[in-house]
Amino acid sequence: MLKLLKVLVWPGGTEIGLEIQRGLCFCKDIRLYSAGFEKATHAPFVFARHFPCPGVDDPSWLDAINDIVRKEQIDYIYPAHDDVLVALARNADRLAARGVASPVE
Repeated sequence: MLKLLKVLVWPGGTEIGLEIQRGLCFCKDIRLYSAGFEKATHAPFVFARHFPCPGVDDPSWLDAINDIVRKEQIDYIYPAHDDVLVALARNADRLAARGVASPVE
């Protein structure tokens, strides 16, 4: 039996985040989560599990995303914005889950 993978899409309310959701939502071995700004987006309506989280320009983003990852036991963070992709790659050793990103180099 395969382990259920928990994947956090961040930010889930971007067009990329919504495309990731559409691409993975029917995979029976994946449970999707979303994180993002508290502003009005489709993420809370599309993802069954959505959490507010500051953007990478906020100094508290790493602690906030790691809190979500630990609480929900997230396996992977799937970036849905270029700035998030770079931030995950630059902080890969400080993340509580693996980012779906290439090395920063």
